[in-house]
Amino acid sequence: MQLEVSSEMIGGIVKVYDVHGRMVKEWRVASDKWQVNVSDLSKGLYIVIAEQEGKFARAKLVVE
Repeated sequence: MQLEVSSEMIGGIVKVYDVHGRMVKEWRVASDKWQVNVSDLSKGLYIVIAEQEGKFARAKLVVE
């Protein structure tokens, strides 16, 4: 899976949370586009939150 974030987020952290609010993945943002492995996540809905110096971006992730 490829994730894309604003170049302002480079150096920040991306965290993935399940529907119960538990963090299940975490990555440091190395570039504005990068490949991440989510094959170990169960099917379902997840919330992705990117943070860099007080700036946040959120997205939904559906694993089928």
